[in-house]
Amino acid sequence: MVAPLRNLTKKKTRFVWSTECERAFSEVKNALISAPILSCPDFNHPFTLQCDASDIGIGAVLTQNFDGNERVICYLSRALSLMERKYSTTEKECLSVIYAIERLRCYLEGTRFTVITDHYSLLWLNNLKDPLGRLGRWVMRLQAFDFNIVHRKGKGNVVPDCLSRAVTSNAEQIQPLGVGHVVEDEWIAAMIKKITDNPLWYPNYRTRDGHVFKKVTCRDGDKDTEWKWVVLKDRRKDILRRYHDDATTGGQLGVYKTYNKISNNHTWPRMRADVCRYIRRCPVCASVKPEQKYPAGTMGSRPEISRPWQMISVDLFGPLPRSTSGHEYVLVITDYFSKFNIFVPVRSPTARKVIDEIEQRVFLMFGVPEFVIVDNGVQFGRSHEFQDFLRRYGVEPYYNSLYTPQNNPTERVNRTIKSLITSYIDQDQRKWDENLSRVACALRTAKHEATRQTPYYLNFGNEMIDYGAEYARLRERRDLDTESDAGDETSPNAREREEESRLAKTRQLVERLLSQVQARAKRYYDAKRRQIEFDVGDYVWKKAYPTTDGTKHFSAKLAKRFSGPYKILRRIGENVYELVDHKDLFKGRWHVKDLKPDYAADASDDDGTPDRDRDTDDDADRDGETPNLAL
Repeated sequence: MVAPLRNLTKKKTRFVWSTECERAFSEVKNALISAPILSCPDFNHPFTLQCDASDIGIGAVLTQNFDGNERVICYLSRALSLMERKYSTTEKECLSVIYAIERLRCYLEGTRFTVITDHYSLLWLNNLKDPLGRLGRWVMRLQAFDFNIVHRKGKGNVVPDCLSRAVTSNAEQIQPLGVGHVVEDEWIAAMIKKITDNPLWYPNYRTRDGHVFKKVTCRDGDKDTEWKWVVLKDRRKDILRRYHDDATTGGQLGVYKTYNKISNNHTWPRMRADVCRYIRRCPVCASVKPEQKYPAGTMGSRPEISRPWQMISVDLFGPLPRSTSGHEYVLVITDYFSKFNIFVPVRSPTARKVIDEIEQRVFLMFGVPEFVIVDNGVQFGRSHEFQDFLRRYGVEPYYNSLYTPQNNPTERVNRTIKSLITSYIDQDQRKWDENLSRVACALRTAKHEATRQTPYYLNFGNEMIDYGAEYARLRERRDLDTESDAGDETSPNAREREEESRLAKTRQLVERLLSQVQARAKRYYDAKRRQIEFDVGDYVWKKAYPTTDGTKHFSAKLAKRFSGPYKILRRIGENVYELVDHKDLFKGRWHVKDLKPDYAADASDDDGTPDRDRDTDDDADRDGETPNLAL
């Protein structure tokens, strides 16, 4: 539109006011002095709703097409709250859709319309199966509307994009004056008038400088009663911030101390419940203070194992001092059923080395297992090469959550390895790998407490021969058995079948014993645990494991105990969850014992609007009776 005028400003251009310049000048002038005109809706034409979201706000525009001309019916935009800004991009885009549709319900309900978005992932909105969490609730709210979603590239979605960014930076601090404020103003004026006109009717109330004071029974101290200021709703947050958040008057203290500070001079209905709810949702307290409860997460169940090498666990023990052979780690492989151990000293614990050892020493010797338990190390859980290796053999991996090594049976073997290796080394610790094979042999030929059998017998059906003269004694015992069974016409094949049957019965007994051991361990473990579950889409705080760094003047003792909040992406098993941050970046698999709920997220409605002033009945008003006019 302004191209003819812009051309006149170029260098070496002769100034000539042409007809095109006059027309451009008139168009610019008319555009500057006239506002955009909104059209009235025509319900005989379909509606088009264009939505978009940015990091700070959401916007939408409702249009209709008349004879090829797009006419605007309504513009919408608003800022995102602090909680909503933590949403993922998909959630923000979906929030813009549900916000616009519900605000424009009077136009869209009962008609079929089109939603245009520049976020391709929203195309699944109408086809979402088994919706869970916040997105699931939003989808349910949209079921009352008939619409289809169309994707448009961002450069073509200009109007709603501009609206989503045209918000003030501190919009979340603006407190709208709603009906509640008007009601409270009317209440205080009416209450002051009633108390002033009829003081005998309200002996426990007084007015001073536009405030209402109430006589409250004291529980502590020398006085029986005290006059306290009755705080209205619009001032309660300020009081809570002052006596909890402020470093001087608050100190981020707990419920008991904060409530007593506030109750010295203030009162309102259900004040203790409000204090408890406010502190529970405080992000500083959530990140700093530990939970004074039993650890979360009961013992999970393992798959039923009925034979050796059906399930194995793999782990790396080390690093140890570099041995004379150049080894620094021990690859520990344990059979869950028979407790048979394989110790392999390795120099460089790469994923390729681990794969080769497992394949050669287990898969090609004892058979391919059904399950493999590993941790989240770079050689296992975070290695695509290792995952492809298991996938090629059809093995299902079980990954331990971060900072939960006790879930891997090999960790118990690692403690045994440490004590045994230490027992057989002298001053030179570089010889730690010389007796590694002997230590493994000692464990394989010793009866295990859980199975009551040696790992060697459960694998091979007979005990290991550790001395050559033992074969002569075996022949002597076999001859004695033959003499005692001289009248028995049992064939050698029958004796072999009997030995095989004995081994099969022993393995069945071991299967029952392992189940009993598992049940007994679960009973003791769960006695001091509490069960807690999260849904996909919930927000949680995860425990931080900081380490002291003197170079950065950072001490782990002063670090925050929890970080977050993070969103639950997926649940794995009974106690493990995958987390992502507000940018949908993966934050690992975490055991439920390291997670605690983000109560601030529970304080929001489905669309994220804070509702921290909502009264609840979880704590009765202990400050005495209130007059008929409710606060």
